[in-house]
Amino acid sequence: MKFQEDGMRGLVVVLLAMALHAARARLVPRSERENAEECESRYLRFSPNHVMCKQNTGACHLMVTGLADNDKEAILTAHNRYRNQIALGNTSGLPPASDMLEMEWDDELAVVAQAHANLCTTDFADMVSMNIEKFPFVGARSYLTRTDSENMNRYWDRYTRDLYEEAKNISRPSPDAQVTTTADIGRLYHLASAQTWRVGCGFAKYLSQRRGRGLEKLYTCAYAPG
Repeated sequence: MKFQEDGMRGLVVVLLAMALHAARARLVPRSERENAEECESRYLRFSPNHVMCKQNTGACHLMVTGLADNDKEAILTAHNRYRNQIALGNTSGLPPASDMLEMEWDDELAVVAQAHANLCTTDFADMVSMNIEKFPFVGARSYLTRTDSENMNRYWDRYTRDLYEEAKNISRPSPDAQVTTTADIGRLYHLASAQTWRVGCGFAKYLSQRRGRGLEKLYTCAYAPG
């Protein structure tokens, strides 16, 4: 009888293990379906090419992704420092802005920006592909640098300074002329717009599969309203 009882216990253990394995196996496709449904309901309605529904096509080999602990503070500090210069009228060609809002962090914009950085591209041809429910108009900018395997520094101030230098160096008929063309406004809008007040950013360091490109760092920020 003891032999039979031991055998029954063993059979029960095996059956439980098989049931657990089957349950785990079923979780994978269910999770994928849930992700697809989430993508469709939250992002796909904006564009079939929404960045949250895209996959890296193998154009790069991701090595490091995501923000470091102090990146968020560095990003906000840099943006608000340059926006303050614009607000005070210290930027040639741009009028003072007494209604300039302080830039604040947005976690969902950061998720969207990180998804874009993970694609290893600076292309924003389909601008609607960055939009989210609470901000149906989201703008974005990227900053790309070459690097080496040992360099792990993040240069968010360079990213923001690049935007500010664009604002200062846009060609004008005279030093006192205001920025008026659509193309020029688009280049500096996210940093200079008084009404843009939310930002979220992403970072990726990767080995590009494009010939002669090597290691690169990509900084991407999403802005709203944009």
